Amino acid sequence: MRQHPKLAIALFVLAEGLLLTAVYVAFGGPLLDAVFQAAVNAVMSGVILFFIVAGMRKTAARLEANGQILAYVRYPDARPGSLSSIWNMGIATPHAEWIESQPAVYESLVPSGRPTKICVLEVFPERRLIRGSERNYIAGLGNQAMTIRTEQGRVEIAASPKALDELVDAFTRGPGS
Repeated sequence: MRQHPKLAIALFVLAEGLLLTAVYVAFGGPLLDAVFQAAVNAVMSGVILFFIVAGMRKTAARLEANGQILAYVRYPDARPGSLSSIWNMGIATPHAEWIESQPAVYESLVPSGRPTKICVLEVFPERRLIRGSERNYIAGLGNQAMTIRTEQGRVEIAASPKALDELVDAFTRGPGS
């Protein structure tokens, strides 16, 4: 899906059209009306998906050009219920021994608030998929989380596997690389 988004959208539109046609016919609608309604609904869904995917790809290209990634940061040792314990979307800029995390909002990643410098002491090798209620504040599928140790304690970072690999590569290069 990530490699061929247009093909994925086309397959989704086709599947949606067939499913909607079957549902309309099952509820007693004439076949021609069912095909027309299903086609209109499926095409509208496809157009919406196309613009969403195009926006995401444009944002990803802009971040990549600046050496940044879309990441979600949280502090698991924060008091339960505090805002620090939820995932905060932002733009992460990796460096050899630290990450600059700039909070951002909306799909266009408009910066909001001041950037935070997170000094990395250790990167734990374990990663886990983000599932269930943990996904409440994380957009997209297939994101993973990793834990790093900082001077202030543990910090969890969630992002795509590729983005996490880029963070780990930056940390392992060392200073002056």
